[in-house]
Amino acid sequence: MNQRSAMTEKIAEQVHQNFLLTADILHKGIKNHEFKKVDVEMTVMSVVGIVRMYTTSGIMSCKILNLEEVTDVFEQKQKNRLRKYLRELLTNHLGIESK
Repeated sequence: MNQRSAMTEKIAEQVHQNFLLTADILHKGIKNHEFKKVDVEMTVMSVVGIVRMYTTSGIMSCKILNLEEVTDVFEQKQKNRLRKYLRELLTNHLGIESK
């Protein structure tokens, strides 16, 4: 049990470091007027939540995405769909104009 707790803490710390890095990028982009002013923490949590739901809830993702098999969620086509969606989501949310 102690090992699980230590591992959970280690994972949480790494995820938090990734969160801080991403938040820093967003804060700098807002400061430099590259992004519109958004709630940075909620933006990062939204992206993390989507990715986590997609990767850890295969059965639910399969149902939501209308896929036949849970393994279909992890096919390249679906991964590309997720990337495209996140790119569009952030582009629109952050007010990034296409060039």
